[in-house]
Parts: sequence; C-alpha cells; structure tokens
Amino acid sequence: MFNNLTRDILRELHFPQDGDDRFQIPTESSISRKLGVSFSRVSRRMREMRESGLIPERLSMTINTVYVGISKFITMGIAPKEVARTMEEIMRRNPPRFVESFYRVNTGPPHNSNLVVMEIINDERNLRDNFEFLTLKFPGFQVLEEMTVKVSPESIKPSNEYEAKVLSNLRIQGSLERRILKALWEDTSSTVPAITDKVYPRGKMMNHNKKYRTVKRILDAMVRLRAFWFFPTINSSYLDDCTMFSLTVLLGSRDRRETLRILKELLKDEYVMFRDYYSEMIPMGCIYHSRREYEHILEKIRKEGLEFVVYEDFNGFTTGNWPLE
Repeated sequence: MFNNLTRDILRELHFPQDGDDRFQIPTESSISRKLGVSFSRVSRRMREMRESGLIPERLSMTINTVYVGISKFITMGIAPKEVARTMEEIMRRNPPRFVESFYRVNTGPPHNSNLVVMEIINDERNLRDNFEFLTLKFPGFQVLEEMTVKVSPESIKPSNEYEAKVLSNLRIQGSLERRILKALWEDTSSTVPAITDKVYPRGKMMNHNKKYRTVKRILDAMVRLRAFWFFPTINSSYLDDCTMFSLTVLLGSRDRRETLRILKELLKDEYVMFRDYYSEMIPMGCIYHSRREYEHILEKIRKEGLEFVVYEDFNGFTTGNWPLE
C-alpha cells in the first residue's frame, strides 16, 4: 500500500538536495533520522518497496554533462502501442549506447499509439544519425524532431582552488575524478572505502588512509559542485491504490531554486520524485487517488502562473549506459 511513509522515503532517496555539501549515500539509517521515524519502520517499508518491484535495489545516477563536456537532449516520438512496447523491451535488455533513459506514455483512447520520450547523450552533429537508427530499428516509430530540446544541468562556480581543480579534471579522460564517477555509476551503493579500492591501481605507493581521504575530499567537492545526482527509478505499474503522473514545469525566466521551493510546498502531499538538475525545467512525479484530486492538483499549479506539461499514464527507466565511453 502506498502511504505517506512510502512517499517520504522516495523523496529522501534523492541525493544531493539543498543543504547537502558532503558525500553521504541515502541509507535506511540516514532516512530514519531525517524523517524522525524508527529505523525498523523505514527498513521494513524499504524492503517491501523493493520486493514489490516499486523500486530496484540500487539508486539510479546521472552526471552533470556540462562538467564532462558532453551534450544531452530530450527527444520525443510517436509509435503504435505494439512498437512502443517492443522498444521498451529492447531498451531494457540491450539499449543503444546513446540512450540514457526511456519513457513510454500511454496517450489513451481513441489513440492507438504511445508517446516515447528519451534522454539522448551525444554530439549534436550525430543526432540525425541517432534518429535514423531508431526509425530503422523500430519501423512505425516517428521522431518528433521539432520537439527535441538540448538540456543543460546547472553549473556551480567553484568556491575554492580545490573545487576548481576537481572541475577541470572531470574533463580529462582517465583522471581520478572520472574513475571515481565510474565506480559510483557501476554501484551507487558503494562506500568510500570500496570506491578507493576500485580507483587506485594495486601496488601504487600511497598510504591507504591518504588514498581514502583523497577520494572522500573529491567526492565531497563533487557533491558541492553537483557533479552527479542519485535518484530512485519508480516503476509506476506497481502502484495499486494510486496513479502516478509526470509533471514538467518549464522555467523560462523563473529562478529554478525558488520555483522548486514553490512546487515542493504546493505539492507537499502529492510529489514523490523530482529532477533537481535541469536549468530549463523541473520534471516531477506526483500521485493522485481520484480524478477530482488530479484536477485539483493541476488547478493549484495553474493558479501559480506556472507553465507546465503533464502526462497521466507513463512508465520509464534509465538504461544504465555509461555516457563517457
């Protein structure tokens, strides 16, 4: 059953959030402290959420593409339902290297089609080749090229020389900073000691405590710079007593942090997920229990004068493709 504790746990599984300035993976213990709920209740509920299929064992991760010198695009397309389902199956098993995430949106009757939304990581010059690949591999899929947008995560100015050095090294292939990112990508539950063992070649002459402190210092700097984000992938098909919908607020000239604060307050009972990294938009996932409640939620947003796009019935996931090959 989806309850307030489930909702609050999903929110706390996002990292980093406002106020986070050091590396600390969300754990049952840390979530228990933040929510003021007993460890046993949080642990039991998280186990139930995983066993039910609502969330996987590990968090998903995305990196700040601006810092590593690559580009990300959100593209949309239309496909017959059968083709869209085939695309989803293949994206889960063997996705193209350039696809970071995939979402299938049910447009409902009388339409016999699905809207497909993908996050693509590639050079802009290769986008048309990506589109051609997708349309050839999935006959019936039509890319809506005019709706493709380039998205850029927020860039944060380094506050000291060390952060500036970390930022510079993130652009260098094979750097310690990139090896740390990849170790996290491969296992978002990794502890600092585990990451340290992965990123330092065996036999390299350095005191282990010094290696640990170096990795921890880099991770803390990455958190402050927002070089990466963790978030739970929610399988909305496992929600049995409520429905999840996708809400994307378009920022325009609005301040991103202030708008996110307003949205969190406005949707304090309904939102379960958000993406705190696009500079142009704020995607959120919200739940509702009745049509009347759904319409009330949208009306609250309209009254704030916010521009938004909403999809009622969707499901999606990250592909797990490491973007820096």
